[in-house]
Amino acid sequence: MGSTTTTDSLPSASSPSLTLTLAHPSERPKTWSLTHPMWGPALSHSEYLAREHFMTTLPLAKDGGLTHWILTDTDTNSSHEESNGRPVLSSCETLRKHAVAARYDPSSDRVVLSEGISHGIGSVFTDPQYRGKGYAKSMMQELGKRLRTWQVVDKKDRPESASGPPALENGNTGKKEEQTTLFSVLYSDIGKSFYAKNGWRAFPSRHVSFKPAPIKIESSSSSSSRPTVTRLSSELLSPISYHTLPPLAAIDTQHLLTTTLPALARSNPSKTHVALLPDLDCLLWHLLREDFMTQHIFGRTPSVRGAIYSRPGESGEGKRAWAVWTRSYYRGLESESIEGNHMHILRFVMEGVTDLGDHESLKKVAEDPETEKHLVEAFRAIMRVAQREAAEWRVEDVQMWNPSPLVSRLIEKAKIEGGYAYVERDMDSIPSLMWYGAEGMQGGRTEDVEWVANEKYGWC
Repeated sequence: MGSTTTTDSLPSASSPSLTLTLAHPSERPKTWSLTHPMWGPALSHSEYLAREHFMTTLPLAKDGGLTHWILTDTDTNSSHEESNGRPVLSSCETLRKHAVAARYDPSSDRVVLSEGISHGIGSVFTDPQYRGKGYAKSMMQELGKRLRTWQVVDKKDRPESASGPPALENGNTGKKEEQTTLFSVLYSDIGKSFYAKNGWRAFPSRHVSFKPAPIKIESSSSSSSRPTVTRLSSELLSPISYHTLPPLAAIDTQHLLTTTLPALARSNPSKTHVALLPDLDCLLWHLLREDFMTQHIFGRTPSVRGAIYSRPGESGEGKRAWAVWTRSYYRGLESESIEGNHMHILRFVMEGVTDLGDHESLKKVAEDPETEKHLVEAFRAIMRVAQREAAEWRVEDVQMWNPSPLVSRLIEKAKIEGGYAYVERDMDSIPSLMWYGAEGMQGGRTEDVEWVANEKYGWC
């Protein structure tokens, strides 16, 4: 890449001349080129660079939402300076996202919800010629500190807060306190220990995997009591598209803010419960990324982004179950293997049901046979569509991250075609979080935090 650097002339990772700073636009293609063999083999080099540039234009990334960081050396007079500019010793990106923290305040008998921002960290990479010097460690240690106040704005300025219910508290105490990022997250592909040692605690990294299954046309006159795929598609199931996604994302986000998080905070007052908000911009980041990939690999883009199941005889908000998904590719059509290509359930939502991720939520549904029957049928029907889409779009499996006890029961009772398998990930996509704290909330330890909705939609 035009470097004249030698390993003997590299500065120490503890050198005071090292600094974490923003990458110049001209430096980004170089770091993208270095990461192409690892993260972009489904695309040509030029296509991969085009995708990375495209990702900077998405709603979540615009207006400074995406930040490109590099660790470099400010000693420009030293012999290790590169002929084409300053050395990029390590690099990463951060993506600003809407987030929330909830904690029960026993003194006032209320739940304090603090809406703010989180930063998702991705694309952590060190040029092979600079590895083994501790640069990534130095970069992450400095980044953890920098993100505490990076791009923080008054939480009252969030548009969503203005329409929130009176019960929501923004955490303002009337005092002039330093506002902070609520937390930062990353998804480690190098196991759990490296990032944990630098402040990001590893959280559950389990998923359930379903095999693709091409659609089978069943007779509508079948004596089976289970609705056929054909009939479900016209009577009870409808696809999720870009046009139908916005109101669904709004419903999901509002329920998380007004019902799930307050209930969790009251049920476990010793913990702070945090979540990334599954709002429209967050979901679009995944779907538009998918569009770029499928357009270049298949020459077309998907039309089915998920599926909605309505309770028989009923329809409308509060009576449905739905899932939104995305496809990811690390191998193109030129490869005979589809290993590494996956469909991910970004969110599975059961309207009218409060799932706190505990066995009590499971018990409540199990004691209501009609509700349980509806949810099992809904899950079976939605996953059938997901399996069909997975087969059509050449992915290895359909994955759902960290299913709750209630969802695990639905999986068991739905008897999905091809079966399923639970996978504990030890090395890749390990959700990890660093807690910074929030106004009006005591406790600054990441160990005191529960990550709610730790699902694929938060990945970056």
